[in-house]
Amino acid sequence: MKIAIYSRKSRFSESGESVENQIQLCKEYIEKHFDNIEKFYIYEDEGFSGGNTDRPQFQLMLKDAKNKKFDVLVCYRLDRVSRNIADFSNLIEELQRHDISFISIKEQFPKNDRSSFHEMVKSTVDALPALAIPVVILVGITAGIFTATESAAIAALIAFLAG
Repeated sequence: MKIAIYSRKSRFSESGESVENQIQLCKEYIEKHFDNIEKFYIYEDEGFSGGNTDRPQFQLMLKDAKNKKFDVLVCYRLDRVSRNIADFSNLIEELQRHDISFISIKEQFPKNDRSSFHEMVKSTVDALPALAIPVVILVGITAGIFTATESAAIAALIAFLAG
């Protein structure tokens, strides 16, 4: 199995997880949960915002995904991949189109299980601040519970209601 790791940090600072530490934590997770690892591909964007996809290593990772260079993409947290829900949705669709799995080691959730996901959302939605709702949508997309179209409709509804 070939596994890609993507790490990003907006700027070099003492706070937050360094790209090196993100990669190390991802490797530890992978070694614990996967067998027969053939190769790691490491993509690091340090000093780049997650607000868009104009990042050199992110673009290379997309190109490599299209060429089916890896089977699984692992990141430390969802926001390391993107802080923009549309960009994240597009990435997940692209990965699914090429049968590439996506794992965020900090946001773990049941894969393709609508009832478990809905139960989790139902039990926690009252405690969520309004800004956390997009995170729930991202988790639903990643778990294969919401399609990008469903998530766009949910995001539009939230934007309209917040309007």
